[in-house]
Amino acid sequence: MKTCPYCGTQSDDSQKFCVHCGAPFVLEQQNNQAQPYQQNQANIQTPKATLLSSPAVKVALIIAFLIIAGFVGYLGINKNSSTSNSVNNTSQNSINEQPSDNTNTALPTEDSNSENSVYEGDNRSDHEPTIDVAVNRSNAKLVLRKWQNEQWTTVFSALGFAGKHGITGDKREGDGKTPTGTFKLGFVFGLTEPETGLDFRFVTPETEWVDDINSNYYNTWQDNDANKDWNSSEKLYQPFASGKAYEYIVIEYNGNGLGTGDQVTNGAGSAIFICGKNGKLGPSRGDIYISRKDMKNLLSNLDSSTAYINIHGE
Repeated sequence: MKTCPYCGTQSDDSQKFCVHCGAPFVLEQQNNQAQPYQQNQANIQTPKATLLSSPAVKVALIIAFLIIAGFVGYLGINKNSSTSNSVNNTSQNSINEQPSDNTNTALPTEDSNSENSVYEGDNRSDHEPTIDVAVNRSNAKLVLRKWQNEQWTTVFSALGFAGKHGITGDKREGDGKTPTGTFKLGFVFGLTEPETGLDFRFVTPETEWVDDINSNYYNTWQDNDANKDWNSSEKLYQPFASGKAYEYIVIEYNGNGLGTGDQVTNGAGSAIFICGKNGKLGPSRGDIYISRKDMKNLLSNLDSSTAYINIHGE
């Protein structure tokens, strides 16, 4: 039996319409079928909702978040560390790249030669002017000190070069080394007489310095070859005539160059000078090289006839 949803009259199941009010039973069937479908739809949860509500998924998401946060933090710290290291390296390189006092590019000007610093070193009993030469490899730093106002005072300094093979306490002819020790300064020579207290000699086309170790005139100045017994010598005129040399000061190492005074030891080294040079400087064969400008200043400060030079390692 069917019950009419409108008037409540019961009809046979085969009836399509209510026998009392004529209402169709088809609509009722459709409503009855729709209700279970809607109930089923309400009970169905979408995969997304079910996935997000899972405790395991929530834990996994939390762990993933922590890992990502930690990685981002690491990148930030590493970047700051790299920046700091870069700054430190740049600062250190700037310090390391400062010019060395032993480079020719830092040769002092005339103004720097007027410094007036006090030397606390050896007080000579005779208080004669002394050039201190500190040598590092082939680089040389010269400092002239004079006794003034009861103390040693620096009146001149310059950078230059020593022997190409450094310095030695056992000098030999042709070794390319500068001898160490304290020596008296001898005479000055050149083409024009400078302002200085040291003795001066003019060079001529015939002037030579004997370096033949078998000669009786070894390590001496010669103006003629009347008594020549040597096969080799240093021709002194040419460097001055060509403009390469300004003035030279004789260092009285292994004799005074005049064949008088201290005995000369053949083969122990010859022709050791302080050389004023024009143009670019470089290591010598045993001399001390300085610029022409520095030589001019040095000579003007050597205003007495007696002075010394002390050559040593730095």
